[in-house]
Amino acid sequence: MNPMVFKVQGMRCAGCVTKIEKHLSTLPLVESVNVNFIENKVTLYLKNKSLTPWKIIEAIRKLGFEATLDENADQTNSQYQLRKNFYELIFSFLFMVILVAPMIMDWMGFNFMWPGWFQLILVLPVQFWIGRSFYKGAWFSLKNRMFTMDTLIVLGTTAAFGLSLYNLIVMMIHAQHITHLYFESSAVIITFVLLGKYIEQKSLKQSDDAVQSLIQLQPNKVEVKRHNELVTISLQELKINEEIYIKAGSHIPVDGTIIEGQSDIHEAMLTGENLPVLKKIGDKVMAGTLNGFGHLTVKVDAIQEGTRLFNIIKLVTEARQQKIPIQRLIDRLSAFFVPVIIFIALGTFLGWWAYNGNVDQALINAISVLIIACPCSLGLATPVIF
Repeated sequence: MNPMVFKVQGMRCAGCVTKIEKHLSTLPLVESVNVNFIENKVTLYLKNKSLTPWKIIEAIRKLGFEATLDENADQTNSQYQLRKNFYELIFSFLFMVILVAPMIMDWMGFNFMWPGWFQLILVLPVQFWIGRSFYKGAWFSLKNRMFTMDTLIVLGTTAAFGLSLYNLIVMMIHAQHITHLYFESSAVIITFVLLGKYIEQKSLKQSDDAVQSLIQLQPNKVEVKRHNELVTISLQELKINEEIYIKAGSHIPVDGTIIEGQSDIHEAMLTGENLPVLKKIGDKVMAGTLNGFGHLTVKVDAIQEGTRLFNIIKLVTEARQQKIPIQRLIDRLSAFFVPVIIFIALGTFLGWWAYNGNVDQALINAISVLIIACPCSLGLATPVIF
């Protein structure tokens, strides 16, 4: 049963994972679904091939995510997205710093406050342009009758923004001096969530680059002895027990045994050993290692999938795709965790309002519950910590 693997863009928390797994599991002919949040991949095992990839992609898009077959995933697009997210993070961070500057300066003994209209101008692009992905995610979640991290972020930041906008309008209409503006809270929340997402994407990119560098250690062309002369062929055409010629300074393409020559072999990329190892007739060499000063003739023992290099790449890839037990637990909990938090936040608002009659204080406390209890921290932190 061969799996179908898709690249999915737009997953931001464990709730997104649950939403995709739950929806795709209901599709006919789907045997099982595995969603890898860290790698942004969805793997499906089908009962037969009558369910086409395009139907699956369409099903994923209806949930609010972009999907492509992994084999067609564009590396350039991934780099562009990472760069775009970095620029948005910098933009959001600069506006956030300006908004929180009065609080920072107050610690230093300088007491001032930005005008309310100026704070509004600064927070608008952060809230509704940079934060647009949260609104999009929350909307699609609502359409599919599910709650995710985006739901909490949108509720919390929009409530803080709405309360501040209301207070600002009251201040301007009645010419009152109201200090209870929370525009900076909204900007801080969005900026730090974006920061966490960017760090995660950057780490994944570095991991992908490391795997790609391992893959590139294996040459595509080899010189093989056939009919007493050297012939250049592709690695795919090579067969076990054939003899290949390896020039000095080139990477070894297969696992094999030296039958002619000797050389220093650099194996740091596979073993971590920094110093080259002298190899002579009868010694084993591994694919991906670097031949030093000597020319070698090697009898092929293993090619491609049979090499140690391939097994290392396979183990690393499988380890990244597997979910640790605590991550699977978080995925299950997130399905009902968000509604519970929303209910607690509503109870907090009603309780504080009944206690002191201060709507502003009640709303701020409710917003605090929404933001602090956001499950994205668990969804992001557990894969990194463990």
